[in-house]
Amino acid sequence: MDGRPKPKAYNARGTWSGEVRTVAIQYGDDNRLRYQAFPNAENDQREPVPEHLLPGTTDPLSALYSAMTWASRSPRCDRREAVFDGRRRYDIILQELPGGATKGPFFTGAARVCRARREMLAGASLRRWLPQFARPEWTNIWIATVRPDIPALPVRFQADLGIADMVAHLVAIGGRKHPPGGKDLDAAAGSNRQTDEHSK
Repeated sequence: MDGRPKPKAYNARGTWSGEVRTVAIQYGDDNRLRYQAFPNAENDQREPVPEHLLPGTTDPLSALYSAMTWASRSPRCDRREAVFDGRRRYDIILQELPGGATKGPFFTGAARVCRARREMLAGASLRRWLPQFARPEWTNIWIATVRPDIPALPVRFQADLGIADMVAHLVAIGGRKHPPGGKDLDAAAGSNRQTDEHSK
């Protein structure tokens, strides 16, 4: 066993330029799958994905989970995940980078760094006018032991968007009552209410 999750089904629904887009994938026990995508590749102006590239693939969410659990329990994160999202067939390639420290709102300290890249194999859009920065060329993931009673977690993401970098930090474990900045805003609102009451 390689520790990879075994999905039974994957469904996605979204809207692009007012058009509803759906994907439904069913996974069989024979390492094969059946899928439906609306619109299909021809109507979506997209390269078709050859059938021989589909066996052994998984969906994007299962691939992300597999990659993160592997990186948290392995001394190196080097790994390749075969992905089919109903439209595109690509591999997610994980590569261990020299470690370092990170500073964030919830965790500051030493962390491993794992770079994730996407290698497109089939299903690319034929509409070349689409913005290239919409899909990052790479994403660096900082992984650290935040607490001794839980596995190592991603504490920072940094993605190359072409025209800028996108950075995300872990802000809580187990959920939080307020979004980032929400508690301060509530406190300020309460202070304003008290001021209004005193002025009456």
